[in-house]
This record gives sequence, structure tokens and C-alpha cells, in this order.
Amino acid sequence: MLAVLQGVAVACEQRGVALLILSAKVNGEGAGPQQPVMNVLSHAAVDGIILHALSGCDDVVTIARQRQVPLVIIDQPQPRDVALVCIDDRRAAYEIAREIVQRGHRRVAVIALRGDRSGRCGFMTQERIAGMQSSTSRLRPAGFMAAFAEVGIAPEAVPVWEASESSEAAGRAAAEAILARSGERPTAIAAMSDRLAIGALSLLKERAIRLGTDIVMTGFDDIPEAAIHGLATVRQPFMQKGEAAVKAILDGLDPCVVPLDFTIVRRSSLGEPGGSSVHGPTVWCDQRDCELVYARRL
Repeated sequence: MLAVLQGVAVACEQRGVALLILSAKVNGEGAGPQQPVMNVLSHAAVDGIILHALSGCDDVVTIARQRQVPLVIIDQPQPRDVALVCIDDRRAAYEIAREIVQRGHRRVAVIALRGDRSGRCGFMTQERIAGMQSSTSRLRPAGFMAAFAEVGIAPEAVPVWEASESSEAAGRAAAEAILARSGERPTAIAAMSDRLAIGALSLLKERAIRLGTDIVMTGFDDIPEAAIHGLATVRQPFMQKGEAAVKAILDGLDPCVVPLDFTIVRRSSLGEPGGSSVHGPTVWCDQRDCELVYARRL
């Protein structure tokens, strides 16, 4: 996310530290970063390295370890012997899923982030979820399922669609597949990113399915567009992630987990508390008027 990079840049500027940014852009699905990037990472004169959201790029992590300079990872991957800056993805997913079940919903579905770089999309088995390379793609579904299980919803009863990427187009395709399944239509969809959720919302609107009444929806991240669409979501402290990573590098933090707060943001896509729904036109909320938030610490 751009906000994470902004946090790194601001913290470096405040500390008077030069910043070199490399994009681990892949050559194609299933391929690793381009060789020029790897060469720079291997030989650049740096005093520390921050890696952000590089699940599946084991070669990048290996080279970063070999440099023998301070190393911090933001989000993923999550090796045990490297300082890690993150939120508790499982707990955050659990909390947002509780918002769904506390409103009485028992027919639920999940739109998941891709678990590897294969480009695969489709409905997932529990075995595939458990074997995901991406820790985020494992932990968030686990959190959803834990909340669902508390009210008697078995994991096998929850259709989980793996999106090929975190985009609105992929979210729309996921919603189309979920709604096309035989049997009763779900009354709630939990998406693992706001981009996926917003794409799904576009299909619901096209089919005159009322958000907050016929189906409730949640996202994850709280990007600016989430408030525009009235999307309930998990707010991540993206800027603080970057700032915390720089602090960990410069202050010589030993390998450990640096936990950050997350916030559950309730908006109209959840309907009203207590099991009732928002009837009639959806009321789009902004933060000043009708957004209710609470914070949970890892």
C-alpha cells in the first residue's frame, strides 16, 4: 500500500536518513522479481532493509538475510527470527466477522485474497486455505471461521472464493460466482480487502440487491473509497507501519513482533446492530455523522 511507503519516507526524512526504494515487480504469474532488482538488493550500500508484503518471494528474503544488516518485515512473510511489524490479522478478521454473526446472519460467504502467485481463482477447500503461502491469506479466513464457528457455522458450509488479485474486477467476479451457486443465497459476504468488496458491491447494485438489507458486506483495510460506499471494514494503520519499521531498523530492535492497533469501522453495509437491517435506500455514512469505531489491541 502507498500509505506504508509514505510512512517509511516520512520517518526517514525526520531522521535524516536516505531512502532507496525497490519494487519487487514480478515478470509474470508464478515468476520472481526481475533480476536487476535482485542485483541492486544484493549489492547496494545500505545500513538496513525493510521488506513489505513479499509473500512468495523467498529469494528476496534470502538475499536480504545474507546482507547481514538490520532487517524488518512489514506484514509478510513472517519468519520467526526477523523483526515483524503487523496487526493481528486473525483477530481483526474474527472481530469483523463477529459483527456479521451478531446481526443474526448464518448464510455467509468469503471473498479471499490469493494465496500464492499461481494466478488461480475459484472456490477453495479448507486444505488449500491452510496451505496458503501468504500468511494473510491463511490468518484472515481462520479469523472469519472462528467467529462463524461460535454460532454453529461449520467451515465446510462457508463458500470461500479465491480471487486472482485484489481488485474491483476480481471482487465483482467473485460475487458473481458466489451468487450463481445453487442453494440459498448468502445474506452476508466478508471480503479480505476493500477493493474486492467494492467490486462485489458493483454487482449487487446492478442486480438491485440492497446492501445492508438483502446482503451485508464487510471489507478490510479502510481505503478512502470504503467510506464513500458505506463499507464496514477493518482500519489498518498503514502510515504507522512504515514509521514503526524505520524505528525498528534505526533503534536496533531485536527479532520480535511489533504489534499495531487495528480498528473495526461500522458503516451502513452491515445494517443496524441487534439483527435489524437498514430498510429502503442505503444511508452512506461519513466519519463525522454515523460511523461507530472501536479499537482492539493485539
